[in-house]
Parts: sequence; C-alpha cells; structure tokens
Amino acid sequence: FGPVHLSVVLGVGILILITLSLIKQSLVINLLGNYIAICFLAFRLLLSFSRTGVVALVVSLGAILFCLIMNNSIKLKKILIYLSIIVMAGIVVWNKVDDVTHGVASFRFSGRNSVGDKLDDVTSGRIDLFTEELSMFAENPILGIGAGNTSSERQHRFGQIHSSHTEYSRLLCEHGILGIVMNLILLGVPLSFLKKTRGVTRLFFVAFIVYSLLSMVSAATRTTLPLLIYGLAFLRIKEDLSLIHISEPTRPEPI
Repeated sequence: FGPVHLSVVLGVGILILITLSLIKQSLVINLLGNYIAICFLAFRLLLSFSRTGVVALVVSLGAILFCLIMNNSIKLKKILIYLSIIVMAGIVVWNKVDDVTHGVASFRFSGRNSVGDKLDDVTSGRIDLFTEELSMFAENPILGIGAGNTSSERQHRFGQIHSSHTEYSRLLCEHGILGIVMNLILLGVPLSFLKKTRGVTRLFFVAFIVYSLLSMVSAATRTTLPLLIYGLAFLRIKEDLSLIHISEPTRPEPI
C-alpha cells in the first residue's frame, strides 16, 4: 500500500472512534481508551505524509458537527469543549510528529519538498492526471476508452504510466456516458437516502458518505475501503434514542 491508502485507512479508524465518543460509546475498553487510540492513530496518520486522510477526516467531522447543530442535538457549549479538546490534542500530536521527522512533516503538509522549497503543484500531479482523463473522455464521450484502460491509454498518449487518482474522472474516461450515470448514482443516491435517516443512523451515514466521497477525489478506488465505507453508510442502526437525538420527536399514539 502507498501512503495515500494508509492515510485513508487510519482516517476511517479515527472517524469511527470520534463518532462513537460523541454518543458516549467506547470501542477500546472505555472512553479514555477511545481517546488514547485516537491520538495514536492520528500520530500514525500524520506520519503517512499523505493529506488525503487528513482532509477527508477534518471535513467529515465538520459535517457531523454541522448535522448535530442543525438538529439541535448538541449545545454550543459542548461543541466548543469538543473542539477545544480536539485542537489541544492535535497540537500535542502534531508537535510530536514534527519533532520525530525533524520538521519534514511541516514541509510536506505545507506544500513544500523535503528541503523546504515551495512546490509548483501541491496535488502531486493529480491535477494533470485529472485533466488528461477529461481529455480522453472528450475524445471518447459515448463509450469511453474501456474499463481498466486508463494507465495503458495514458502511456500511449502522454508517455506516462500512472493509475487514476480521481474516481469521478476515471469513470468518465473509461465508461463515457455510462460514467456520467455512475457519477450521478454515487452522488444522488446518498441525497435521497439522507431524509430517511435519523439518530445514530444519520450520524454514521453523514460521516461515512462524506469521508468516502472525499477520499475518492485523490485516492480513487484503488483499494476497496472507500467503496466499503460508502456501502456501510446505508446501514440502518437499531439504537437507543436516548444516546443522541437528531430527528424530530415522534408524535405520541392517540389514546
């Protein structure tokens, strides 16, 4: 596995632990065990030197908090407490990572090379791969270039052997019109399912869907984890609604 795949895996672990902690459920012995595991995984995540898992994790957590706020499921005071804890723990972990790597981690996450020079392309060439795939789609908009042919076709046209890093452009490039349909399914089905969720089901749905869709932007589906998380998002969780309440209160049955 490459760094990007490792960061996606570690980011999912942190996302699950934080989401469970928000509803006061422990996965590692108790809540303190959750917090220790989160810090350890965050340490390993930053050491992967990949920004994919970090960005997907931060945005997913933001989506969870937004969901809680919009449904009046958590008070502003608690949100500030959670954010303060996360920020303080993040600073401690980051300082340790930067110390272990002798400052190279700071260069990496600020878009610089190992000696501190600013990089012209902070996406590590992903923008070029994305535009190349759009170019191939434009030339073959009906049927595409064929499933699994991105690397070989890129070598033939551009003289480089690189796998796709963006799932959405890969679908367009390889499948043409069907790729458009696939992208619409990927993005449209979650929107239609969201209104059917509530409680903890909605919490995990938002967390997993946002994380999955974001990870596909730069890690594609070269490992099955983004697709696995996408599928798990649609599970309906039988829950104790006293833990967390996100939907409107149910009306009492008539006497």
